[in-house]
Amino acid sequence: MINNGSHLILYSHNRNIRGEERSVIYNFKKGTLSFIPNSLSELLDELTDKPVATVRAELEGEDRETFDEYVSYLRTNQLAFYTNEPYAFPEMPGEYFTPEHITYCVLEFNLNKDYGHFGQQLNETLCKNLEIRVPPGIEQLTKLKDLLEHLASTTLRSIAVYMEADEHLQLSVLQELYQQFPKLDKINVLGYKEEIPTGHQEDIAFFKASAEAVYSKPFPLDKYLVNRKYFLLSSNYHPYFYKRMEVDFNGEVKNCLLHQQSFGNIFQQNLSEIIFNEDFRKWWNVSNDQIEDFKGNELRFALFTQQPLKLTSKGTYQLEAF
Repeated sequence: MINNGSHLILYSHNRNIRGEERSVIYNFKKGTLSFIPNSLSELLDELTDKPVATVRAELEGEDRETFDEYVSYLRTNQLAFYTNEPYAFPEMPGEYFTPEHITYCVLEFNLNKDYGHFGQQLNETLCKNLEIRVPPGIEQLTKLKDLLEHLASTTLRSIAVYMEADEHLQLSVLQELYQQFPKLDKINVLGYKEEIPTGHQEDIAFFKASAEAVYSKPFPLDKYLVNRKYFLLSSNYHPYFYKRMEVDFNGEVKNCLLHQQSFGNIFQQNLSEIIFNEDFRKWWNVSNDQIEDFKGNELRFALFTQQPLKLTSKGTYQLEAF
């Protein structure tokens, strides 16, 4: 029964999370989910402190057979391992920390606006990721290049540009743009009706779906994000709203562009005045297990929602419609 160790524990890249009706083991190394009954989840908790032989000896008959099946499942699926020193393998730390004031920014680009002052203030937030949504028209590129040049020496690590296709938006133009600005991580062309160009780099992608269809569609709740960083984020903070800002075509700052509420305007106020406002940050510290719609769901730390939240009388939150 016991080979190569007295205790059976999960690998450090796995995490056992219990739900109301079942549990799941998150495998951060493979990005997979292994669903298990709550009885196995409880057994894993017990095996954290007790040797396998001790736990097995406390069981009889069918319970012992079930125990053996559970152990076999964990070993066959490479979810757990034997060791004589279980305390030499502590659970991964649960804290999540980033030094930025804003980590992710979405900007609806407006040809008729000057973003020079905004770029400077965004840099002061130590922002790392910027998504720029550009309307159709080749005339947009000149202004976009001005903004990208201004952002070249900022703290930004990656910039993703979403562009709406038109007849002037040739692959050679996009390749030149990509090569000119090293911070450009991805160029996505939406509403592309022609045959997808061949021989282009993977960092320039073409999609038939229109910009309106892409931008208006929230992230689906039947898609799951399984990795260590996202798990730590969603178990400590709201995985969408935390340190995120989105700026619409007119400069209004929102938690999400699908929301109605604005917290200020980048062309009328200092950015710091907006992002340090408590109302703007009110949902940052709401982790997924504080949301009534998710708290009994074993997949709660893999869910990604943009829906507004409503504070309940119990001090928890509920999802609201857009």
